[in-house]
Amino acid sequence: MKVHTFTRDYIQWLKSSSKESELNPTLIDQKVTVLFSIIVESNKCLSRLYKPEDDFFIEFRKSSKVLFDNLMLLKATAVLNFVWNKIVFPTLNDWKTSSLSYSDIEVALYYFYIIGENMSLISDMKRLEDSVELLVTSSISMFPHPVTQSFYFDLIFRYEKFFITTLNNLLSQIIISFLDERGLRNSNEKIRAKVCKLFNKFIKSYIKSKINTHDQQQFFIEDILKRIQDFLELDIVYDSTEDLIEHDLEHLNNSSFLKRKNAIKFQFPLSASDHLHIYETVTFLIISSHYENSQKRDLLKTLFSRVWEKFNFYKEESDSLTNFINQNGFSDALNKNNLYEKRLVTHFHLAHLINLVAASSKSFSTINTIKSIGVQNLYLYSFELFIKSINNNFDAKTQLVLQSSIRHYLHRLIVCLSEDEMIPILPNAIQALFLSSSQINSKSLQELVPLFNQIIPKYKYSWLFQRDISPFLDQIFPPLIALFFKLIIETNIESEKINLQKTYFSFLSLMSTNRLLGNFFTLGMIHSEEAQIQKNCCQVLNQLIEIYINDLSESKKQNPLVKTYFIGLIYDKFILACLITASKNINDYQTIQESMNCLRQFRSIVGDDLVKVVQQKIVPEYFQVEQNIDLINILLTSDLSMKDNKKQIKQALMHFKIKT
Repeated sequence: MKVHTFTRDYIQWLKSSSKESELNPTLIDQKVTVLFSIIVESNKCLSRLYKPEDDFFIEFRKSSKVLFDNLMLLKATAVLNFVWNKIVFPTLNDWKTSSLSYSDIEVALYYFYIIGENMSLISDMKRLEDSVELLVTSSISMFPHPVTQSFYFDLIFRYEKFFITTLNNLLSQIIISFLDERGLRNSNEKIRAKVCKLFNKFIKSYIKSKINTHDQQQFFIEDILKRIQDFLELDIVYDSTEDLIEHDLEHLNNSSFLKRKNAIKFQFPLSASDHLHIYETVTFLIISSHYENSQKRDLLKTLFSRVWEKFNFYKEESDSLTNFINQNGFSDALNKNNLYEKRLVTHFHLAHLINLVAASSKSFSTINTIKSIGVQNLYLYSFELFIKSINNNFDAKTQLVLQSSIRHYLHRLIVCLSEDEMIPILPNAIQALFLSSSQINSKSLQELVPLFNQIIPKYKYSWLFQRDISPFLDQIFPPLIALFFKLIIETNIESEKINLQKTYFSFLSLMSTNRLLGNFFTLGMIHSEEAQIQKNCCQVLNQLIEIYINDLSESKKQNPLVKTYFIGLIYDKFILACLITASKNINDYQTIQESMNCLRQFRSIVGDDLVKVVQQKIVPEYFQVEQNIDLINILLTSDLSMKDNKKQIKQALMHFKIKT
């Protein structure tokens, strides 16, 4: 690393000297070549002594990369000539016959890779193309080391544009390398994981390219589908630590109920996340093929059927465990805990099956849609099957595992299916998924709001939204707000409390932005007979006013849409709602006080117009007393903490008449 510090300083000196014309260009080229050769040799030494995952290796490579970039900016031609003439071409041409070591090959592929990050500095693209071609034809991918094999696939993906343009004649060789012992059938699980991901991206990129010919595409699609069949099996998946962490189930890492890699008979097992890429790739290949739509539907149905069958198997296992837990009193706590743990692992496996179908939906596009191929029923049937797995008797952790996966799948359906297919099923789906359990927790609420964030803006102008979603939102909003307050109060973990508050305000913002708050306050403050709901509505309204007054920027306050909407709500809904809430709770002075505070805060927004509206419209229409200035003062200006004023407000509210 000390050499790097010196080299960095020396490069800076060369830069300044070249600008001042103290050195001729040839001499600078020579010095750059010498410096770079030293850096390359130091990296070979590094590769011999350390593993790529070692901290020192990582830091050394970062430092080397900075030096490489600086040298490229100083003299790109000299650096590139050295990389191609001294490293890349000799290595790719001679690796079979010469005595090149692993470190020689690893460093050559490393610098070949980082050249791609400096494409704007490469003037000789033909030379780069030749090196990319040699990468494939040299069979360097056969070198028996996982690091160099990993670099090979990284290089294929980095320079993929050549394979879908000038070097598309190499496509079949590349595809085979992805599928044989170098790729999916590699003994190294990290290589298999990388290949699952990169193969998916590579195939999509090629098929979507303009140079792609239909005949060639159809040939390799059929070939891939034949070669990849055994990776579609569901019993080849093991439970990885990374997948457990993703589902917040790392505490299960030592569970005896997990599917361990060494217990899988298939020679090349995959993690659950890698398996998702396979299903996405296969679905994309099917829908991109030249098969008739009927054949595409049959292939997808076959693909999904194995998922449905396995899902039902795990579902029956979960039901059996649940029944056993519910029907038996356990004197042995360990046995009971084991059953809970086994059910949780079963749900983890169910979640993977849901995620497989969700992943397949990512293969559709604006051209090849689910509807154009006619497979809506496959996805809707899958959703119906999945949603039935939710059981109110599950504990919170078990519930959340399924809930998260089904919610993600629902997101995908909203993207892929039409509004007439989705809107009618959403109320019952949301109710079953999030609101039916007696153990609704903060994570459930935090999963629900992003779903509303997708549903409301997308569908709000649809008549189906007005028919099905809007009444549903009106129905669930008051208890949902009450639940937010309850969980925020009960939560002891500060970070969770903050996340809940963020979600709460995000939800209110969503509703107000899409002009759906009016109905909420009408239901909660006017039509509801529940004092707690009315109080909650008052609190929400107070907070909204405070946000408008204190937190919104002046530009947002003056935005005609925001201003007109909010002031319209004050006149049309809020003034009357405050008075009705207070009159309904005439013996609860706390509610009266909150309602009156709400009413008075409106003055900060609409000014003295509030007095005019109350005096000219509200008092004559709703109060059975003679209109007089004292009533206005009582409602809008009197000190609410004074005992006499409390009596006056209570007496005034007794004369308030709610119109039916």
